[in-house]
Amino acid sequence: MTILHASTDPDLLTRLQQMLGSAARADIAVGYFFMSGFGQVPDGLARLRKTRILIGRADQPTLEALAVGLRQADALRAQLDADQTVPRSQRQAIADDAASRVAQGVAAMPQTDASQEAVEKLRQLVASGLLEVRAYPKGFLHAKAYLCWYDNHTEPGAAIVG
Repeated sequence: MTILHASTDPDLLTRLQQMLGSAARADIAVGYFFMSGFGQVPDGLARLRKTRILIGRADQPTLEALAVGLRQADALRAQLDADQTVPRSQRQAIADDAASRVAQGVAAMPQTDASQEAVEKLRQLVASGLLEVRAYPKGFLHAKAYLCWYDNHTEPGAAIVG
């Protein structure tokens, strides 16, 4: 087993990029989702058959940034409405709250060429069905898990967990 630390060579990002380079699909769970982090790996994710990302619902700005980045507040509302794990009585309030904060998120999002490119790649991956993003609505999620699954490899997969 390899243990990565902040000072490990290669660093976590390099190792994740290497894993994505030979994976067939990936499952990722993170407490927070930032476009700056996503912007480091979209090409690796684009070559996979499927990537699923689970993000912590406790971080409301995460949902807002995702909705802003995708420019699909209605899609976020529909996803939350369709999510069977959220009690029916809370779905509309959660969706309305997330959608109402989209405008605030637009002002806070850095408007650089790199962030715009990352947003566009995220939008394309979601629209193509290659990337599925879900929120964890049952409580606080502070996971850091990157699971890569391989085809025709000596190991079925590899993981980075924190």
